[in-house]
Amino acid sequence: MPPGSGERLKARGNGRRGGMNIDNFALVHRVLTSGGIRAAAQDLGCPASTVAAALNRFQSRIATELVSFSGTRLLLTLEGRRLVGPLGRLAELGAAVETLGGDSNGTDGATGTGNEAKPLRPAVSVSMVLRFLAICRHGSIRSAAIATGLGQPQLTRQMKQFEAAVGGALFTRRRTGVEPTVLGRRLLPLAEEIEAQWLAVNNGSSERFRRDSTRIRLGAVNALGFESRLSRMLALLVAEWPKRRPGLQLFVSAGTAEELIAGLRTGQYDLALLDTQAVPEEMQGTVVSRSPLAVVSSFELAARHAGGLADLLANAPVAAPSLRNGLRQRIDMLVENALAGAGAPRRRVAVTEVDMLPVIASLVAEHAHVSVLPVSSLAGLEPHVSSTVLDEGYDMFLSLVQSRSGVADGAMRTALAILEAHRLIEAEPSPRAPAS
Repeated sequence: MPPGSGERLKARGNGRRGGMNIDNFALVHRVLTSGGIRAAAQDLGCPASTVAAALNRFQSRIATELVSFSGTRLLLTLEGRRLVGPLGRLAELGAAVETLGGDSNGTDGATGTGNEAKPLRPAVSVSMVLRFLAICRHGSIRSAAIATGLGQPQLTRQMKQFEAAVGGALFTRRRTGVEPTVLGRRLLPLAEEIEAQWLAVNNGSSERFRRDSTRIRLGAVNALGFESRLSRMLALLVAEWPKRRPGLQLFVSAGTAEELIAGLRTGQYDLALLDTQAVPEEMQGTVVSRSPLAVVSSFELAARHAGGLADLLANAPVAAPSLRNGLRQRIDMLVENALAGAGAPRRRVAVTEVDMLPVIASLVAEHAHVSVLPVSSLAGLEPHVSSTVLDEGYDMFLSLVQSRSGVADGAMRTALAILEAHRLIEAEPSPRAPAS
């Protein structure tokens, strides 16, 4: 981007509502190639909020996600990888258009000391470029206005803004219509390539918009196995949804709680099932499940370390899901509390991270590991392991959370009705069974 682009983007606000400025291409391309929003903002010398807004606007415009987040790491989606090249070229073309008439933030060929305050040129939108091409192809503003479905005064005003942005007149009036000026002829090949690249980038967006308008997007934290309550809830919702909302597809995808909350805020998700009781203040949520947890180990291991929970945790490897799962937070809290109460150091605990419940069960039953699992997941495992149910303070919560929209309101009511009809909502503490 030309020098001073960061300040210009900040002053412009980087695009008006509903439009797509060519500045966006450079911002989005820099995010994809620099590895993050803050890094892109630092490179371009503009606020991170400006870069984030440009990325969200662009993703919304083409109706697909270019990036995802793993903790604090930004990862490119397949579509994000595909668009790195085209967006790079669009960024180059946008910079060429903005500097076409001379100094990109001044007046064409103006003389002076170079220290004067220079007027801020209007932003160039993609629609300006496409309508400039329409006028060139039809030979008159009137014919182009008819072809594009605009009023002639509106098209004329937009071309005046475009001329102010590039720093010179783009058309000369003739008796039979208009023809490009020297500046207009220099702009023409750039505009034609912008059109071709934009069509390639935007290919399929109409279909994606149509598809998104006919489906509800439900995000969910990762389930540990098909036996879990979360898995049963998701399967039930997918199976029953078409019966209650025909024509409105339910699309389910997984992510961490942080990713799902961010997706609710940006509109990527309409609903989310989160493994937490705490819901952000700006969102609405309902607890749909409260599951007791149990410490599980083989009978032999339990007998060998009969000195209590701290003895067991300190002397046997702990099989636990990764930090992506809310259960891991409960396990870490239990380990801290148990070892602190016994005066044992936390560093003595060895943790084996596994995100699959069947593998954790095998480690416990056959490989002398200890773990903490939802009581509801112990069916079929109980004859092979010793289990001790923990008190209510360690219960796992599952909350159904919605974004702030009318569509999400209706989807929330439907989802709750399905879960209630099949008696899958259990928000109250469960009775504690004796240890086995």
